Amino acid sequence: MKAPVLFGLFGAGGFGREVMPIAREVLKTRFADRDVQIVFVDSNSSSAAVNGVPCWTPEKFFAENQSEKYFNVAIANSRIRQKVAEEAKMKKIQSLSLISPRAEIGDGVQIGEGAIVFPLAVLTANIQIGMFFHCYFFCSV
Repeated sequence: MKAPVLFGLFGAGGFGREVMPIAREVLKTRFADRDVQIVFVDSNSSSAAVNGVPCWTPEKFFAENQSEKYFNVAIANSRIRQKVAEEAKMKKIQSLSLISPRAEIGDGVQIGEGAIVFPLAVLTANIQIGMFFHCYFFCSV
């Protein structure tokens, strides 16, 4: 059997809670033959779990010795999002884009790593979006 996968979603606030169903859907498809553990990663949470999902500190997530670890960042502040992404990548953790299969993606669209694209979002044609971009429900680019 293949090694289990650990996925950490940074940010357990409102946006992170909205992203979690997309994360589950993407991970279930991408790692259908693997055990996947999903956690929120948040330094400000006082809860052991949020909506039934374990909530870890960044230190615990970074220290976890898992052969395959992935992350994404569900934090609205772009400076904090960039800082978190840089720290995770320095620690050799792979980013994972969370793109809903119910989003509309046009021809010639280039999506940077770590993007989060919600269901019913529309990415038209011949556009390029950057790293850790967020596209919410019913948004069009």
